[in-house]
Amino acid sequence: MCSTTRVAIIGYDYASLGGIARASFNLAQGMVAAGDDVEVVVLRAAESWHATAAQRGIRLRTEPRASNSRRISNPQKMIDVGLVLARRLRRLLNQTEPFDAYIVSDDAALSAATVISGQRSILWNHGELGLLLLAGSRSARPLERLGGVWLSRILRAHRAWASRFGMVVSSSRLAREVSQFTIERLTEGIVYPPVDVDTFTPSSAPTDDYALAVGRTSGESSVGPLQEVAHKVPLRTVGGLVVQNGRSYGLIPSDRDLASVYANARMTLHPVLGEYFGYPVAESLACGTPVVAYNVGGPSELIRHGKNGWLAENTRDFVEISATVCAGGYGESIRLAARASASMFSIESVAREFRSRVARFLQ
Repeated sequence: MCSTTRVAIIGYDYASLGGIARASFNLAQGMVAAGDDVEVVVLRAAESWHATAAQRGIRLRTEPRASNSRRISNPQKMIDVGLVLARRLRRLLNQTEPFDAYIVSDDAALSAATVISGQRSILWNHGELGLLLLAGSRSARPLERLGGVWLSRILRAHRAWASRFGMVVSSSRLAREVSQFTIERLTEGIVYPPVDVDTFTPSSAPTDDYALAVGRTSGESSVGPLQEVAHKVPLRTVGGLVVQNGRSYGLIPSDRDLASVYANARMTLHPVLGEYFGYPVAESLACGTPVVAYNVGGPSELIRHGKNGWLAENTRDFVEISATVCAGGYGESIRLAARASASMFSIESVAREFRSRVARFLQ
């Protein structure tokens, strides 16, 4: 790669606290630090991401906030067969000089492939498309159910759009496997979402007196296992999780404050299914706090059983491991291994990997 490469990281809607948005801004930060000219181009971004961009010195281009204050729903993104969102994105991209490479960071923004250069476009596949289609077909909302009815048409459109990308990389092994069914394309490799390991750091003297669970809403986590654990050990939650007998911190917008909560926990509990990576898992490991999760999906790629956390085969196993480890504790080597394992998804290492792939791609 030349000393300075112009890169656009593209999406449609970055919601507050969203994992894909976090991955995009962390990647932008790493590439900028390495000397690239990077701009995040997204139709709409929550105010928190505008603040993040300003704090980190990342250029963020969006539609005018006054005229685009409403969220762009998942069905809108998923069913962009009329290319309404793609045309809006093209207007944004026309406001600046062409980029050397375009990275579409959101699977739901696949229609963007119609308005960017295929020879210089990269899809960073997070596996979200499969979840969106499944959620749409099962939703109580009529518009989202319509997405399920149109499933075959949507898949045909998405597969056609995916074929336009010059390169596809995945954010996990699971995302890579799922992509062969959703977009019918093998990906060229895995690049994990980056974590700010300079912010998410261990505590020198953790209080070590509670278990932690992190989630945006109660519906996104298996609350049942957490409630069982909460009867046995002190449990604290962050985000929208509400667990009987647990103590909720609510939303913690500051990463440094969130890191402190992770770092002082004895363990982080993550009984979530359908997870392609798992930022709570990765951020907890970066803070030196081991994680209990199911032996499926992205978390099973990050956790080495008995080394930096524990993998459960079923709900009963999850509850028993959580209660036993929390009551009996573990050696300092577990915390050291947890922190060490975070190096593979640090901002610096992920940016280096992505820049290497972009360099080979542009040759």
